[in-house]
Amino acid sequence: MITYSFDRQFTMEQARELFLAVDWESGRYPEQLYHALLHSETLLTAHAEDVPLAGLMSAVSDGGMNVYFPYLLVHPAMQHKEIGRTLVRMMLERYHSCCRKILVCPDKRVHFYQSAGWQKAENQTAMLICTFPE
Repeated sequence: MITYSFDRQFTMEQARELFLAVDWESGRYPEQLYHALLHSETLLTAHAEDVPLAGLMSAVSDGGMNVYFPYLLVHPAMQHKEIGRTLVRMMLERYHSCCRKILVCPDKRVHFYQSAGWQKAENQTAMLICTFPE
């Protein structure tokens, strides 16, 4: 059984393990990652018996016009169980009044987001500056 929570009940090690399991660079910086997750405006987590932190999604918003979703991850052992779709649905419900819902995803994940109702932006490009510590 999967349970979902807006409480921040997970350890730094569980977060590190989840991010490394999906090969995200952030997992190599567990202290900064844990701090970032705990200080996200909204953090929704998925928990299972065999995988304590099965997935998560975070949000940062200006409270009216824009919400940005920096993280959506599901542990590989828990994928294809509707966890990602449930996280997205619950977050979109929470931020239904925001006019612009924004995320950046790898090209290989575009299909997932499109199947969940997202549209690829036309005439716009995501711009990033990434400065991970050495």
